[in-house]
Amino acid sequence: SSDGRHLPDVVAPGYWTLSALSAGYSATPSCGVYAAGGTSQATPLVSAAALLIREYLSASKVYRDHLEAVAKEINGWDCIPGNPGCSTSSAFSPTGGVLNNPTGGAAMALDGGASAALVKALLVQSAQRVSAWDAGTADSPHHVSLSTLSQPDNYQGFGRPDLSSILLSASSTPLRGGVALWCQDTHSLSAIGQTFTVNFRAVSAARPLVVTLAWVDKPNSVSAAKQLLNDLDLEVTDLATGRVWLGNRQSHSAAPDSANTVERVSVPAPLPTAEGDYQVRVRAASLVGASSAAREQPFALAVSGPGYVGVPPDRAWRRVCRARRAVGTCALEALEVS
Repeated sequence: SSDGRHLPDVVAPGYWTLSALSAGYSATPSCGVYAAGGTSQATPLVSAAALLIREYLSASKVYRDHLEAVAKEINGWDCIPGNPGCSTSSAFSPTGGVLNNPTGGAAMALDGGASAALVKALLVQSAQRVSAWDAGTADSPHHVSLSTLSQPDNYQGFGRPDLSSILLSASSTPLRGGVALWCQDTHSLSAIGQTFTVNFRAVSAARPLVVTLAWVDKPNSVSAAKQLLNDLDLEVTDLATGRVWLGNRQSHSAAPDSANTVERVSVPAPLPTAEGDYQVRVRAASLVGASSAAREQPFALAVSGPGYVGVPPDRAWRRVCRARRAVGTCALEALEVS
């Protein structure tokens, strides 16, 4: 866009896609199919993906089962405090070198429904890079390689949504070689410089750590030179090395993004070091409004990767074997926290 926003956010197949043939205004029903290309084909695919995300978060038992399976890898907990639906009022009291199970239990999925910002965050969270862009005609082709462009770019945004990377079941957990999904859409910032922070503890470098921030900005004048009013920044810091990743930036020395309402960070191989933590921070860089209530900016945040969000960073933890095979290899791993 003219003020530096990257567009689009995501892309979807829309080139001669086969779909239902409308009967138009005819009273005779049509059972035919029709091949066409354009946003009329791509948009329904993304809309359906958004609907599946919202149903997964608000009405599906699958997400709750995923959260329970992830939590049980840590001392057999019922849930991880700070995760959706888990009570944060339970005290962390060590018993015999480990922690008691926090209360929480069944009501783990997000209550009610997922906000528009969270649905968008997860669409972007799931996006996979498209390698090339083709346009033109058979007589006059136009091919652009996208593999070397930094993301997001103005051909594909963050890429093509792949819901298999975020709609996770109980079979996807960090100790089983998978990833865990954590997300929230209930927090907001109301003062410049105010921050929201969570820690991610990596247990494997086999999968990337992906973090996405999204928010719905206040409306601005259509003639404004810059559309963004409330500017939030996403930062991910490796607490072991001090390296910082900024949302939508390839270099840690670049300036934070000050144009877009969605930011993503991808850490290709999060190392499970002795410290083990990656700090995820959302910071209010600019807010407009005469009062705290007027400045308040809700936001959605999604974190997925081979590790856990919500375990206190001052706790030591180690892998233990709960059951061994006859040959001596471990058949069931867990994390012991003390």
